[in-house]
Amino acid sequence: MRHRLRLQAIAMRSLAQAVGTVAPLVVLASQGANALGLFSVLIAVAGLSVVFELGLPIKVQNEISRGRPGQVYDTRWFLLESGFLPHLALNLACAFGLWLLSSHWIGHLFPKEVAKVLAQQEGALFAIFIVAAVTGATYHGRSVVFGLGHIDKGFTFTFLASLMTLALVATGIAAGVSTAVLAVVVAAAPLLDRLFACLYCFSRPGGLARHSSMPPPLAGDVPVRSGRSVALMFLYLQVLALVASNIDFIWAARANSLQSVGEYAFLLKLYGIPLLVVSILCTASMPRLAVESRGGGDGGWRTVLALLRSNVALTLAAGLVIVLVGSLLYRLISGTPADLRPLATLMLVDTCLLALRGVLTTYVNAAEVLWLNVVGNTVFAAAAIVLKIILVDQHGISGLVAANIAAYLLFLLPFHLLALWRGTRR
Repeated sequence: MRHRLRLQAIAMRSLAQAVGTVAPLVVLASQGANALGLFSVLIAVAGLSVVFELGLPIKVQNEISRGRPGQVYDTRWFLLESGFLPHLALNLACAFGLWLLSSHWIGHLFPKEVAKVLAQQEGALFAIFIVAAVTGATYHGRSVVFGLGHIDKGFTFTFLASLMTLALVATGIAAGVSTAVLAVVVAAAPLLDRLFACLYCFSRPGGLARHSSMPPPLAGDVPVRSGRSVALMFLYLQVLALVASNIDFIWAARANSLQSVGEYAFLLKLYGIPLLVVSILCTASMPRLAVESRGGGDGGWRTVLALLRSNVALTLAAGLVIVLVGSLLYRLISGTPADLRPLATLMLVDTCLLALRGVLTTYVNAAEVLWLNVVGNTVFAAAAIVLKIILVDQHGISGLVAANIAAYLLFLLPFHLLALWRGTRR
């Protein structure tokens, strides 16, 4: 049952990623590399939604996964009583404030030519900030669905949201809408995904039970950290990840043309395919690791090793194909020749490390070995920012990728390995 469920999840999430990958490629084919660069920078701004989550989704999901024997969640009550409206109001106020300040930070963050283009997208930036704010507050249904092990349903919602988004993008391109409007549509895909999960929870009047593939819930006397402190640590980690890694398109646009950003975005989409499968396998294993890491035995060690073997091997194999055919695909889609092999080779190393990092981060989050993760990510973020400031100005996007590689190997991997060692031996 567990393997069949995982295969269903992989299939649905793979379809969702395939659909999600097509949208930027359609932008590249119809509007060119400059448009894809602008599109990617705007989507990076939408990444603020992880900050608007306030660190709550993973903590709530872990608590639901551990549960109590025989517990059935009345998900409608859970959604209504979980503080959604105050959370949403706070997010909207913060989003409006960020938008008011956007003209100031755009002029200081980007070179003059890029800043001029972004300054013309004031309406799109406002819409993206609002979408990010609403997305950050609408996490409850997804946490319930994944926390109870219904990952097939969760990834089905992701696929449907991606399919609807692609249909809207295709309609928009046919109607001749601007790149900025297309970016707003794509930025709303995670919100659609979460709304589908909430609607599914509301459609279950008898509540949602634990999936049969899940291991038994923990006994009531197993110690866990307080919800507020763990949520704050998750929020802090998400902010660090956002600044150090998740807004790389913004870093790239600081010292490169929008066309170079578009080429980088194209390769990043290709490498997103193996990373998608890595993400699926990690997400599918997180509820089990949340139980195994607290339930004795090997503390989840065998599950982690199996994930490491499969994820790194898959990423390496797919990455070699991308290095060989990436330039050809770019020319066929964009109509513009470009030798992407040097950058693709460097990104292969970075992507393999991301596969490794994904497994270790999943374990640390599930086991809530958070203080080591907080310290490690703090050092990593500081090092990554300094390295990017130095290397991006000197070497462009290749310097950006090299900064990610060096920062992880030197400053975060040692903390991840120490957290894994401590987590599997407590």
